[in-house]
Amino acid sequence: MTQELIFHIGLSQIKGIGPINTKKIVAYCGGFEAVFKEKQSILEKISNVGCAILGIQSKLREVRK
Repeated sequence: MTQELIFHIGLSQIKGIGPINTKKIVAYCGGFEAVFKEKQSILEKISNVGCAILGIQSKLREVRK
């Protein structure tokens, strides 16, 4: 399994982020891995993502383990 696929799966498992928001977040950050490396303050600027940001940060900690 590639690293990119792992990050894709991780992002898809975050409650409150569906396919549309996934595309929006990935486009904003430049890739699936980039989403998990991005600072929370930058992620908060993405419109309509809301409380899902906390899910991204939580998944980030899981992926880094």
